[in-house]
Amino acid sequence: MGFLRFLLILIVCYYIFKLLVRFILPLLVNYLFKKSQNNFNKQFGHREEMNKQEGKVTINTPQKNNPKKGSSDKSGEYIDFEEFD
Repeated sequence: MGFLRFLLILIVCYYIFKLLVRFILPLLVNYLFKKSQNNFNKQFGHREEMNKQEGKVTINTPQKNNPKKGSSDKSGEYIDFEEFD
């Protein structure tokens, strides 16, 4: 009789544990995921990207300081090649 009682208590504890894991584990994983995501966003400053709407495109280009007169970015740098015989 004592063995059957022990076996019944063990089975009931198993099913209680199984139900608790089924409901509490996803909440715990969700909490840890959000916490790690917030830490990542704090560390790298990706707050702007989270607030953007889906499908909206923004292009951030750095503004150039006044380029020197006479220098052209398109022409490139002049290289004098030497010919060998």
